[in-house]
Amino acid sequence: MDENDNPPEFSKSSYIVKILENINAGATVLLVNATDLDASREFGQASLIYSLEGSSQFRLNSRSGEITTTALLDRELKSEYILIVRAVDGGVGPQQKTGIATVNITILDINDNAPVWRDEPYHANVVEMSPINTDVISVLAVDPDNGENGTVVYSIRPENPFYTINSSTGKIRTSGVTLDRESSDPSDAALMRTIIISAVDRGMPQLRATASTTVFVNLLDLNDNDPKFLNLPFVAEVPEGLLNGSAVFKVQVEDPDHDKNGLITMALQMGMPRLDFYLNTSTGVLTSTSVLDREQIGLYHLRIIAYDAGKFPRTSTSTLTVKVLDVNDETPTFNPRLYNVSLKESVPRDHIVSRLACSDNDAGLNAELSYFITGGNQDGKFSVGFRDGIVRTVVRLDRETQAAYTLIVEAIDNGPAGSRRTGTATVFVEVQDVNDNRPIFLQNSYETGILESVPQGTSILQLMFYHLGIAGDNLNIL
Repeated sequence: MDENDNPPEFSKSSYIVKILENINAGATVLLVNATDLDASREFGQASLIYSLEGSSQFRLNSRSGEITTTALLDRELKSEYILIVRAVDGGVGPQQKTGIATVNITILDINDNAPVWRDEPYHANVVEMSPINTDVISVLAVDPDNGENGTVVYSIRPENPFYTINSSTGKIRTSGVTLDRESSDPSDAALMRTIIISAVDRGMPQLRATASTTVFVNLLDLNDNDPKFLNLPFVAEVPEGLLNGSAVFKVQVEDPDHDKNGLITMALQMGMPRLDFYLNTSTGVLTSTSVLDREQIGLYHLRIIAYDAGKFPRTSTSTLTVKVLDVNDETPTFNPRLYNVSLKESVPRDHIVSRLACSDNDAGLNAELSYFITGGNQDGKFSVGFRDGIVRTVVRLDRETQAAYTLIVEAIDNGPAGSRRTGTATVFVEVQDVNDNRPIFLQNSYETGILESVPQGTSILQLMFYHLGIAGDNLNIL
C-alpha cells in the first residue's frame, strides 16, 4: 500500500512572466504544474488541487493549474504582481502535503497614455527688447507610460519667430527677434504675447497631448500707458431706500504697465454739488453715504479719476451715471381731499360730477393710479373712471328720494402686490331740486251746498293737496 510520503513539487520554484498591459480579461497568463511521486490515486498526481493568493486580478484553475486574468490591467496603476501558488495532495490533516511556488508577473507598457500638461495655463514676464536666449519659462507635460512611450517632445505650433523651445526640456527662450511691446502689427503683437506649445511622446503609434498649452507673455515696459476703465462709462441702477454703506458699483480699471506703473488709485472728482457716495480708492467699490431718495435726486453723474503710481503718473477719467430706481414709498394724494358738488336732479345719465385730482410722486407702475368708490354708493348711482378719476352719474337722480350723497373714493397705485398704497378723498354731492312734480289733490272731486243769498267773498269749500317739491317757487300754487 502506498503511503503519502511525497509532497507535490512545482516544475519551478519561481515563475517569471511578462505580459502586455492590454491583455484581455480571461486570457491565459501561465500554466503552472506540480508533480507528486506518490503512486496512488488518493495521494498522487491525480489528487492535486491548486490555489492562488496575492491578487484578485488573477484566477487559478484548481485542477489544470492555468492562471488567467480576471480583469483588464493597467501598468500605470500597478506594474508588477507577486503571486503565491500552492498545490496540495489528497492527504487528510497532518498527512496532507503541500507544494509552494511564486509567480512574478511583470506588466509591460503599451503606449496608451498621451502627455498631460501640468501647471497650465502658463504666464511669463519678459522685458521688451530682451537679448537672444533670454529665459522666458519652462513648460511641463508628463506621460505615465514607460521608456519611449513616456518620453515627451515639445515644439512650438504654429511657429513663433520671437521664441524657441528646447524639445526635450520644454525651456522657452527668446529667439533674438526684437520684442517691441508697442508694435502696431496685430499679428506680431499676438505672437509676442502668446506662445502655443504642442507635446507628443515617442511611442508607436505616437500620441499627442489632447490639447496644446498656451504661454501668456506679459511684456514689461516703461510707464507709457494710461489707466483704462473696463466698465465705464456705465449706467448703474440701484433702488431708492438703499441703506447707507451699501455697495452700488465696482469700478474696474487696468493698466498694462508693470509694478508701480500699473498700480492704480481711483477717486471721485472733487467739486460736485452733492456727494452721496464714497469710492474705495484701491478696490473701486462705490458705496452710498446716505439713504437714496429718487423723489429728491433720481440721477447722479459721477466723474471717476484713475491714476497710476509711476514716477510721472498717468491719469484717466470717465463717468459713472447712477440711476436711482423707484420703489413704492409714496402714497397717492388727492388735492383737495374734500370735494363739494351741487348738481340739479335733472342732470342726464353719465353726467360729470367731478374731476378728481390725485398724484403719486413715485414713477412707473408705482405711480399709475386706479380709482374706486368704496363708500356712500350703495345704490350704485355714481361711478368713477378707473384710470381718469372722473366721477359720473350712472342713472338720473331724484332729489325727492335722496337729497345728498357722501362718496368715499380711493386711489390705489399699481405697485407690487403687498406694497400697494392707497389715498382717500370724500366727494359730497348735493342734489338740487327742479320742478318735476305736479300738485296732487287729496280727493278727486268735491261737492258742497250754499244759500243763494251768501255775500260775495264767503268761503264755501277748502280744497286739500300736496306737492313733492319743497324748494323756492316750486311751492307756489296758482
